[in-house]
Parts: sequence; C-alpha cells; structure tokens
Amino acid sequence: MAAHGGFRLVGALGLTAALVACSGSDPAPTCTLVGSIPLTVDLAPDLLKRVETLSVELCRDGECEEETRSPDPTRAPVPSWSATMFLSLTARPVEASVRVTTVSGDSPPPARLTLVPEATHPNGPHCGTDYVARIRVAEDGTATQV
Repeated sequence: MAAHGGFRLVGALGLTAALVACSGSDPAPTCTLVGSIPLTVDLAPDLLKRVETLSVELCRDGECEEETRSPDPTRAPVPSWSATMFLSLTARPVEASVRVTTVSGDSPPPARLTLVPEATHPNGPHCGTDYVARIRVAEDGTATQV
C-alpha cells in the first residue's frame, strides 16, 4: 500500500514539474534593495594629503544638486580615499563641477566635465538599472571620468 501511495506522489510531482516547464513562466525574480553607489570620486595621493573638502555639483536641464565630503581627520594617513556620493544619475549625460578645498588654501580651480553614466544591474537585468560614474581628480585638480 505504501508503494502505491509513493507512485501517486511521484506522479503528482512529475505532473507539477511538467506544467511549470510547459507554462514558460519562471517564479517571480527576487530583487534585493542592494544597489550601486552612483558616484565615486578618487583623489590623487598628493592632493589627498592637503584636502579639506571635496564638492561635486551635477547639473542637468537647469536643475543642480551638490554633495560635499571631507576625509575623516582622525584617520591615519592613507594612500587613497574614495568619496562615495549619492547624487542622481540617469542614462543621460550630466555636467559635473568638482571643487577641492585644501587646508593650506592653495585650492585648485574647479574642474568641469561631462559625465556619461554607465548602466549596471547589481541584481540582474530583471531588477532594474542603476547608473554609476567614477571620477579621478589629479594633484592639480583636473578631473577625468574613469
């Protein structure tokens, strides 16, 4: 009797698998809230030794947003520092202005560049698209997208 019941269970599981396979629909994808850091700014080591603040302003269609970061003054000297900024990036290019102020007052002039954000899918293409960009600021304050 137990063997007969086992065949029914195997038959039911087989039928269920066949129906799922033939339906062509996968289970709904699971998307996490994990995303990408929209903008990362790397400072040259020699500039990092002197930096007080780093500001980035992004402008698109007459609308601008700005963020400012400062390295942690209690940190031990480090060879690099990447500022993460949560400014809004989309598929469209955006005008960026990067300003560095230094503790000694010899701040370089603001650097201007056009950022072309890159599409990324941190949870796979079924979970939407994030847009990211990375800027490198040289010792003289010039900025390039990398």
